[in-house]
Amino acid sequence: MRLAIDVMGGDFGPPTTVPAVEQLLMQRSDVDVVLYGNRHELRRHLSDENSERLTIRTAQALDADQCDGKAVLVRGRESALFKAVASVANGEADACISAGSSAALVVAGLRLLGRMPGIHRPAICKQFGYENRKTYLLDLGANAECTARNLYEFALLAAELAFLRDGLRKARIGILSNGREAGKGNRHTRQAAQLLARCPGLNFCGYIEADALFACELDIVVCDGFSGNIALKSAEGAANMLLSSLEGLLSDREASALEAVKRQFGPGQHNGAFFLGLNGVVVKSHGSADGGAFLKSLQQACDMVAGDWLSTMNNKPFASE
Repeated sequence: MRLAIDVMGGDFGPPTTVPAVEQLLMQRSDVDVVLYGNRHELRRHLSDENSERLTIRTAQALDADQCDGKAVLVRGRESALFKAVASVANGEADACISAGSSAALVVAGLRLLGRMPGIHRPAICKQFGYENRKTYLLDLGANAECTARNLYEFALLAAELAFLRDGLRKARIGILSNGREAGKGNRHTRQAAQLLARCPGLNFCGYIEADALFACELDIVVCDGFSGNIALKSAEGAANMLLSSLEGLLSDREASALEAVKRQFGPGQHNGAFFLGLNGVVVKSHGSADGGAFLKSLQQACDMVAGDWLSTMNNKPFASE
């Protein structure tokens, strides 16, 4: 498989992204990469720029004024982010990975890749959890505002992915809300609940509150991108604060146990969210990801390509009410 990687995006850029790419190449012999970025800067961080499995394509970092919605289509066409998405669209790469602007990725993805049949808006989707308890949460920031129809389509997409990826034939689906009672939520969540409850192929379980979200009571939780992004980042911030506080309180022996906890619950261990609904594999890394976390996003992209779930989903039109 071939990955197109925007190595200029995120808070740290090539000093973080390039070593992660090289680590991936050491781990997997079935992967080639195309790096989009400043050629001179990339060479400073590459240990082997002559690798037959690595290609560099000149591109710019995405400026702040190019991240505002459709600005990426006007002023950001030479950016690493735009060119990486374009390489998936023209068939040169199987997947694109970027730690850059979510808004720019949405716009570039819609323009260059298009949408799956029957889907009106893509959603950023991420699976998190522990041991055998996992939950897909979407949308995480692609759409600040969502209609009932959008939420309904998000549930259809995630249910199909849960079946293809995890073998769940009747994934438990819920809507993130401010209470579990039927009258809670806003107009769009109440309308979405009605659509989901009427769909015979879905296992709709009603509303779920944020305090129960990370207990993984449900397999899929849908929400608008504004709420989902805040919920996820609040949880990540709380986890980081707790783990950092514990480091100063534990003995050396106990610290080794903490490292095991970090490997399971640390936000960086679950980095990498995919855009469901686009006609191509696009994986979003957290902008503040360190090298290990960016590597996780690269591995997520490999899993998506190897599983070939996108092709199967594209062959299934998603009819919305």
